[in-house]
Amino acid sequence: MSQQFVVYVEDRPGALSRLTHELAVRGVDIHHIAAVGSGAMGYVILTVDRDDLARNALTTARYRFHEGESLMVAVEDRPGALAEVTERLAASGVNIHSMIVQGRRDGRVELALTVDDLATARRTLGL
Repeated sequence: MSQQFVVYVEDRPGALSRLTHELAVRGVDIHHIAAVGSGAMGYVILTVDRDDLARNALTTARYRFHEGESLMVAVEDRPGALAEVTERLAASGVNIHSMIVQGRRDGRVELALTVDDLATARRTLGL
C-alpha cells in the first residue's frame, strides 16, 4: 500500500512550485495531490509512484512532513456519507491525519486517508 505524505510549506507564492520541482528533478511522479493555505502555513497532501524517492527528496530539501499508509475507503456519493464514516472513526478514537478524494465512480467516492491507528480504523470500517 502506498504512503500518503503531508508536507508543511509556507503559504506564499512559489511554495507549491518549489515542492513539485524538488520531486520532479528526482523522478517522482505525483499520483494525487491536494493543497491548502491558512495564514502563514500551507499543507500539501500527496501520493506518489515512489515513496522512497519522495521521502529522500523531502528530507534533502528540508521539508517538514509526516507520512502514513493510505487507507482506501469507498463511500456512497450522497450527502452525509462522509460524515457517517468520520463519526464512526471518531467514536472509535481514531484521529484522521489527512484525506484525499481519489475519484468518483458508480455512485461511490474513493478516499485515501491516513490515521493514527490503522488497525482500529480497519476494524471499525470493516476493511
